[in-house]
Amino acid sequence: MTLLEQFLILIGFHSFDLMGNSDYVIENKGKNIWIMTCHCVWWTGWICAGLLIIDKYAFWKIPFLFIIHFITDEINKNIWQPRGESLLKDQFIHFLQLILVFKM
Repeated sequence: MTLLEQFLILIGFHSFDLMGNSDYVIENKGKNIWIMTCHCVWWTGWICAGLLIIDKYAFWKIPFLFIIHFITDEINKNIWQPRGESLLKDQFIHFLQLILVFKM
């Protein structure tokens, strides 16, 4: 499997973040810590599944992915507005996370 194929697999698993962002989650993850936590666990789990498939999984990547995702989404809900611009910043940071865990 080439590096490009491996990275595309991770991008595919990252798309589950968008699927896990139903209107209910988008509306409430900023209001309810439990929904935010579940959302971050969902995303972290899918990325780790992708990392397992491409044989780049390491245990330290779980807290790295979860904590940065959680902090980014917290900043997103409190500081970055409007929604369109904040989504770009949010996704940019998540893609940086993907690149880091892919390369390490």
